[in-house]
Amino acid sequence: MLRKDLKKAIDKDELKVFYQPMVNLRTQDIVACEALLRWEHKEWGMISPKEFLAMAEETEFIVKIGRFIMEEVCIHYRNWMDKGLAPIKVSINYSSVQFFQGDHVESILTMMEKYQLDPHFLILEISEEVFTEELPKVLQDLKTLQSHGVEIAVDNFGLGNATLNFLKDLEVDYLKLDGSFLQELHRHEKTAIITKNLIRMIQELRIKMVAKKIEVREQLDFLKDHRVFVGQGFLYSKPLPYEDFEVLLSSKKCFPKIAKEERPEKERRKYFRVKFTHLLEGDVTIQEIQGRKVQVGNTKMLIKNMGPGGLCFISNIRMPIEKDIQLQFKTHLLEEEIVVSGHVVWSEEISSSILEYGVSFDVDEEKRTDLVRILNRVQIGLRNNVLFSEGSFVSDTPFTYFKYHM
Repeated sequence: MLRKDLKKAIDKDELKVFYQPMVNLRTQDIVACEALLRWEHKEWGMISPKEFLAMAEETEFIVKIGRFIMEEVCIHYRNWMDKGLAPIKVSINYSSVQFFQGDHVESILTMMEKYQLDPHFLILEISEEVFTEELPKVLQDLKTLQSHGVEIAVDNFGLGNATLNFLKDLEVDYLKLDGSFLQELHRHEKTAIITKNLIRMIQELRIKMVAKKIEVREQLDFLKDHRVFVGQGFLYSKPLPYEDFEVLLSSKKCFPKIAKEERPEKERRKYFRVKFTHLLEGDVTIQEIQGRKVQVGNTKMLIKNMGPGGLCFISNIRMPIEKDIQLQFKTHLLEEEIVVSGHVVWSEEISSSILEYGVSFDVDEEKRTDLVRILNRVQIGLRNNVLFSEGSFVSDTPFTYFKYHM
């Protein structure tokens, strides 16, 4: 369904460019932003690029998408300049498929000329895949763009070795440290050692560094301690629609969140909820779409709380908020298998890769009565022992679970 609908997404005005600020970690000034594509699908809601860009690259539709993003960014940036907003850099991700199109350099320069923009505002963000073939052509094209003022950033630095091979041949302007290093700092001592040395190497090469996926205060403190002063992540701001980012840009600064914002109540619940001490592991699958039975595989999820009327679960998969899409959930409590169906009524991003969902059950009264019986026993167990674990409970955090158990 997504593969078919993607080719119509531009014509239907479903593709949107969001912006995530890059912040000077010392002064809190917004110095740049990254342009990120989102797909507002009419049935599945907001879809992130990691869920559809691979399909676009397979069909080379990515070339059309790339030109769409470039033009949207130029339009938005022209509007910001006309309004007198602070001139910042804008980083655009560039696919390796786009890169090997013969006219890609001319296309970029022509687009900026069309909107009368100085190329110095643009950062072209590429991955190591670009350097795996046709290296002489790649280097020449990058140098041509740099000669016009475009800056080059290499994304996900530290994951592969291709970057090290071409750093001696190309004057890279930015290296973006892969976010997995920050997320693993306090889990593995070796990760902290590797991260410190990567940072030191980048600094000694006199290349500007950007830290990605800054999500907690401890990561920010680590970066400041090691003289990394530009970064982006949910601690500062999630990617914002054009209009919302413009408001943020007009303030010129973006401050880290003091504490995680509380999620407002999405509904007034009719039934009680049991909050588990540990997260409850289970499986979720799509059962029906618009009344039609479907057969798809299961994926793991973690249940935060559950009641006779619904549950709250955590997943690394983006799911639609759509009543006509019915999900089925399976888990175990008190040596009993629980199988219930329901639909998502709200969702919230709790990090760049983890989402939280609220579900309303679609069950009959017999099933609901059975749930009340089981959950009442769980409540009694939790009162008697806060570490109650008679079920498929896990001790991992959501990030650790989805990274190491999927």
